[in-house]
Amino acid sequence: MHIIEEAARFGSADGAADYRERLRSPGLSLGSYSIPAGAGDPQQPHTEDEVYICLQGRAT
Repeated sequence: MHIIEEAARFGSADGAADYRERLRSPGLSLGSYSIPAGAGDPQQPHTEDEVYICLQGRAT
């Protein structure tokens, strides 16, 4: 088992959108991406499969 010490820490100190990679292996990258309420998502489409989990509010 791999324990990710900072897994419960989200967001940046200045409140901007923030991505943090938490785990990387040859076939998988796991990260958390925090976006402030009401902010847009500046990411562009990419080729990797993704799973989204919305902890508060709603995602569209």
